[in-house]
Amino acid sequence: MKRWFLFIVFLFPLILLSNNYSITGSVIDQTGNSVPEVHVTMSPGLLTTYTNKNGSFQLESVSNGSFTLYFQRIGYHDSSIVVSVNNEDVFIKITLNRDIIDLKNVIVTANRDERNILDIPESVSLISSRDIRERNPKTSAEVLREESGIFVQKTNHGGGSAIIRGFSSNQLLLLVDGIRLNNSIYRLGNHQYLTTVDYQMLEKVEIVKGPTSILYGSDALGGTINLITRTPKLSKEKKIKIKSIARYATADKENLIFGEVEISNKRFALLSSFSLKKFGDLRRGRNRGSATILGHRLIQSPTGFKGYDINNKLIFKISQEQNLIFSNQISSQLKVPRYDKYHYNNFKLWIYQPQKRSLAYVIYENNSIPLLFDSIRMNLSLHNQNEGREFQKAELSSINKELDRAITKGFGLTGIKKSSYNHFVAGIEIYKDKISSNRYYSDLSTGKMIRASRGRYPDGSNYQSLGAFIQNDIQISKDFLVKLGLRHSIFNTMFDVNSKSNNLYSLNQAFDATTYAIGSVYKLSKEIALIMNIAQAFRAPNLSDMTKLGQSKGNIFEVPNFNIKPEQLLNKDIGIKISSSKLRLGLTTYAATVTNILTNDTTIYDGTNTILIENELFYYKTKKNLGKALIKGLELDFDYTYLNDLIFRGNFSATHGENITINEPIGGIPPIFGLFGIRLNHGIIFSDYFIRFAGKQNRLSSDDIDDPRIPIEGTPRWYTLNLRVGFYSSKNLIFQISLENILDQNYREHGSGINAPGRNLIFSLQVFH
Repeated sequence: MKRWFLFIVFLFPLILLSNNYSITGSVIDQTGNSVPEVHVTMSPGLLTTYTNKNGSFQLESVSNGSFTLYFQRIGYHDSSIVVSVNNEDVFIKITLNRDIIDLKNVIVTANRDERNILDIPESVSLISSRDIRERNPKTSAEVLREESGIFVQKTNHGGGSAIIRGFSSNQLLLLVDGIRLNNSIYRLGNHQYLTTVDYQMLEKVEIVKGPTSILYGSDALGGTINLITRTPKLSKEKKIKIKSIARYATADKENLIFGEVEISNKRFALLSSFSLKKFGDLRRGRNRGSATILGHRLIQSPTGFKGYDINNKLIFKISQEQNLIFSNQISSQLKVPRYDKYHYNNFKLWIYQPQKRSLAYVIYENNSIPLLFDSIRMNLSLHNQNEGREFQKAELSSINKELDRAITKGFGLTGIKKSSYNHFVAGIEIYKDKISSNRYYSDLSTGKMIRASRGRYPDGSNYQSLGAFIQNDIQISKDFLVKLGLRHSIFNTMFDVNSKSNNLYSLNQAFDATTYAIGSVYKLSKEIALIMNIAQAFRAPNLSDMTKLGQSKGNIFEVPNFNIKPEQLLNKDIGIKISSSKLRLGLTTYAATVTNILTNDTTIYDGTNTILIENELFYYKTKKNLGKALIKGLELDFDYTYLNDLIFRGNFSATHGENITINEPIGGIPPIFGLFGIRLNHGIIFSDYFIRFAGKQNRLSSDDIDDPRIPIEGTPRWYTLNLRVGFYSSKNLIFQISLENILDQNYREHGSGINAPGRNLIFSLQVFH
């Protein structure tokens, strides 16, 4: 018996090697001409190649099975085809169509694996690499502002915070390549965390609107934004590719330089990039607006800052079915002014310095697991965020410096099992934060910096989370799919607290939550699907909620509250999706009930409700669970292709939020907003003319009313006219001109601390070698 076992073990690899075949083919365009330099990738597996000058390609050492081949080239539609290998070599021929708009049919974030949008019950958006390039944004936050259901507000010129379904900041989950960016000191309010991810390195952005707590845990109340960076491509022969980008904008005298190099062969590929950015003071629009909005100076000063990004990503092919991905990202913004503090509170100095983020991770992928799963994905990550503030009220006032640092260690393991009737995903995630927080102030007599008794957060705090999840897509019939999901999460935090006698004692807080989700897809045809979801979500209080001590917006001084509970949400939505060669449409309506909703409220601290700081009165506020709230709304997006060259596109979003316990609107809810546009494609030239708009928002919460960034009468409605023109010169050069806010409207995104750019002429040039 032992001899037979050894014989089988020895023979099995030889059997696998002997049953390898090849997939060869050719790629042509609509006129029958060969298309060279088409990137061909196979899934599952790591095989990848490019077509030669005759449009031919070959993938070798392919085992029996069913595979999907993906074809990508600048200037053409992405395309794919399913190929079955059954004991013989396969030849295929495929035709690529000239690119009018990127196909948006495959998304990963909603299932932790590639799925067609029509097979996903949730409302999702995918921003492709072409979308990112042609939108020609200033930051990653601005990449999002043309998407249905996503509203972007800005505290300062370096900021950018998304709102989805009435939820913002730490009520949304931010991911980079599936790695969690949110940490335990992410605050509720406008911030700049999104903008610390360089949009120039993005391959695509996936957005899941609505709760995703099953797969991703806490914070995913309103949705999840996954910023997916470019991965270098393996090549049969050694290749070196270089890309450079230059961009200039008139509204803020922006200058950007970006460089990238990709080195690859059949075993490894390395992608390295850097960008240097310089932004001047921002000029607002001259025309219209309310008296409050018009009150801002034409040149909003100070708003300018500098920054840089460095990114490296390496893929190493261990075997046919295994690979390792290493990534390191460094981002820094230098001396970013918080403009609202200068304009409303007359500060002499108020800047974010430093504003740095670094992320390093390694991912192991194995697509041939003979046990419980077909494939696994494991990651280890180290995320380091530094956020500092320097502020001085007046010339003779003390200079204050705060520095908060969060070091997050993460581990994740996901397994996937597929069959004709099931798509099963299971996994675990562990994250642990270590917080350092210090505050210093200058002694007016000596000028020396003195350390305060505590920083914004308790120094040396710990915050950790553990989550386990399962999710299964069950194909009831060829037209009917049901998704079931379950997750249990545990949170634990420990931090030091000052007692009334000024002695330190440690406080432990623990939270746990079990959540479920049920979704379904019913296909009326191959191109039309009805969707329905019922899902729970939660957000455990983080250290910013429980322990924050320091100045906030306007004349607010936030103080700790250790007796708060997790926010819980039950969401129901229903919608329709259409995805055809001519029309893509998504329409979703939703209603979410939130219990134990966290918001700022007035409080008594040290026996009083106010504090005098440098002869200025501040009001104490703290986070509290203020009852039950109802949020409901509608999201619509579409694009329709007419005569192959003309595309009509648009989106519309409306959200209504009410705290029914205290009978007032929920804070931060955006107004009705949307976009309508016409895109014309003609060979190597494209043009895009569109209108962005937002209605008036005067449904304000008590906390909104206390925010000087929001006018007393509410934020006025606005619209802008915008034009983009691009020119493609073969595969080596792309030149774009954008004219934003053509009518030079003076307006503000609701909740922002700065007016939007006035008429803005943007030039960009991309060169490929």
